[in-house]
Amino acid sequence: VVNNVETLSNPPHILARGADWYKTIGPVNNHGTRVFCLSGDVERPGLYERPMGYPLRDLIEKDGGGIRGGGRLKAVFPGGPSLPLLPADKIDVRLDFDSMKEAGTGLGTGGMFIVGAETCLVDVVHGFVSFFEHGSCGQCPPCKLGTETLERIVSRIESGKGSTEDIDAALQVCRMIERKGICHLVTAAVQPVRSSILHFREEYERHAAERGCPFKRAETPAGSRR
Repeated sequence: VVNNVETLSNPPHILARGADWYKTIGPVNNHGTRVFCLSGDVERPGLYERPMGYPLRDLIEKDGGGIRGGGRLKAVFPGGPSLPLLPADKIDVRLDFDSMKEAGTGLGTGGMFIVGAETCLVDVVHGFVSFFEHGSCGQCPPCKLGTETLERIVSRIESGKGSTEDIDAALQVCRMIERKGICHLVTAAVQPVRSSILHFREEYERHAAERGCPFKRAETPAGSRR
C-alpha cells in the first residue's frame, strides 16, 4: 500500500467521526475530499481542498480567480499532462472519478494545468511531451522511440518547420505506441498530443501555415527582430 500526506490525513477523521460521516462527503462511490493543485494561467494558483464532486468551473473561476489578467479560458488538463484535456466549453463537469470518466478524461492526481486563450497550446503540449521523453527509462522500444518521435514532431510543428502531414504523423505515432509499454508512461505521453489535436487541430495547422507560432509572433513588438 502506498500512502501520501493526502491519504494519511483521512484516517484520523474517519476514526473520530465514523465511516458513515465520511460517506456524507461527496457523491456515491466518490467519498471524501481531494486536494486539487491549480497551476498555469490562473490568477490564484495553489492547493485547494474541496469535496469530491465539486464543480470544475467553480474551482477555476471562484477559487482560482479565473484566467490571469481577465482573459478567456482555452483548455484544462484536469489530471495533469497524463490525461486528455477538456476544452473551455466542456468544463461544466464535477470533480469526481465517475464524472471525469464520462467527460472523456480523468481526475488523476488532481494536478490541474489551466491554459488561457492567449497561450500557445502547441508549446504547452511540447513541454509535456518533452517531460515524458526525459522520463522514459528506455527499457521499452515503443516508449523510448515513440516519445522521442512525438517530441521531435511536435517541436517541428511548434517552431514553424512542420506541415499538416506532421499532424497526422503525430496521431499515427500515438496509435502505434499507446499501451505498448510495461508501465503507463508511454500511454500517458499520448494523451496531451492526441486530445489537443482532436480539439484544437486548427492551432496546429496555423503553426504550419504561418511557418511559426502565431502567439509568439503576436508578442513580438513591431519593428523588432525575431
